[in-house]
Amino acid sequence: MGSMVDVFVNTKKHNVMQDTWGHMYPEPGSKHEGYIVLAHGDYGGTTILEYSFGDLCGSPQVAELVATSMSMYEWTNGLYRLDCSLWFFKNSSNLYLTNDSIGRIIKPKLTTLYTFEV
Repeated sequence: MGSMVDVFVNTKKHNVMQDTWGHMYPEPGSKHEGYIVLAHGDYGGTTILEYSFGDLCGSPQVAELVATSMSMYEWTNGLYRLDCSLWFFKNSSNLYLTNDSIGRIIKPKLTTLYTFEV
């Protein structure tokens, strides 16, 4: 059974994150070109090794959107580079207030850097 406090959890989280990371939030509606380097190993895990999108800071919105790259493809063992653009929707600063997507990866181009079999 929930309490009265549960109603305000998302609002409180939004306010704390805005106060902490707000200065690093991407501009709503903006697009940023860059790349993501990922590795997929024997144990089924996909790991983001590096990403860069120019002068875009590492805010929670950027991390959230970059993490969606891990579910874009069926990965096999290897090292990959995904050249793409991050597009932040106009509601991107409301990450913790809604269940809506804050943006998406557009124009993805996947390059295999290295593959291996075990």
